[in-house]
Amino acid sequence: MSHLSRRSLLRGVTALLGAAGGGVVGGGRDVEAACPDTRAAAQLPVHLVNRGELSALFGDSTPHGMRGPGFCGIWSLGSAHEPHNAFVSSAAGFIFNSHRGRPVRLRRLNAAQVEYRLEEPGLHSRVVFTAREPYYIDSETIVIPQTPVKTPHLLQSWASYINSPRDGDIFFRHEGKWIKAHSPEHGVEATYCPVSLKDTEEDLRHLTPEERKGWFVYGYSQQRFSEPFYFGRIRHMVLAFFFDNSDNIRFTISPVGGGVSILPGRSCPAWDWLWLIPHARAGRTYTLRARMLYKPFRGEEDILAEFTRWRG
Repeated sequence: MSHLSRRSLLRGVTALLGAAGGGVVGGGRDVEAACPDTRAAAQLPVHLVNRGELSALFGDSTPHGMRGPGFCGIWSLGSAHEPHNAFVSSAAGFIFNSHRGRPVRLRRLNAAQVEYRLEEPGLHSRVVFTAREPYYIDSETIVIPQTPVKTPHLLQSWASYINSPRDGDIFFRHEGKWIKAHSPEHGVEATYCPVSLKDTEEDLRHLTPEERKGWFVYGYSQQRFSEPFYFGRIRHMVLAFFFDNSDNIRFTISPVGGGVSILPGRSCPAWDWLWLIPHARAGRTYTLRARMLYKPFRGEEDILAEFTRWRG
């Protein structure tokens, strides 16, 4: 598998936009600037958002790369400090898994915002991404179950496929100490829970043994986190995820989830997370807010300070 640079990916997007009646995208121009019909541009399957140091390419389920459809999220994430895509270019990052392979509508709201919306018989969802200076992308996710939820919680999951880091582990805090979370293989020590969850069986007891084996996220670790954020290193950059909820979040990693790395003998990891909505009811609205940060790494305490300022 070849992991392309952001520039190579944008060449492919240029062709896609041309087919959609757009024009050439590049040099920091937004999609709408390349399309004479702004209403048509708002409904395009891809939108380039430039804000501060970041450039993010949001895409829907349109087939792209070598993995085909189903990667609704950030197809490319670049920084003024790092031109190469932070995410695997044949996949994506910040993917809401409920949207994969579904008829999701992607819409440009303004220069800094895009919206993903899905309305199916079982679930209605809306995710708004907002790019903020100098190096943040915020998200607000709203889900409304349309039918009764038969399990103890409604599980919503997200995925990010990371482009060839030298170390695929993530870092979080537990009782004032930094923890390096390592999964030795897919599905082993994969998922990390908050300290408020005393027994992992609270999440798992309704699953059959076959169901537990069927998805790697059910390989729970006994390690806990105290604060709802984690980060990982991508070359000299740091990618961090912050959440406004601790009790219902789980961090999940796979050392091979992103496929083959450009680094010899290595694989690209998946840095994922779960949102468990307890006792979800049909017709109720549930909201989660998160922030993604991508900037040059200046130490662990800098990330902690960023999270503290965001959470207030």
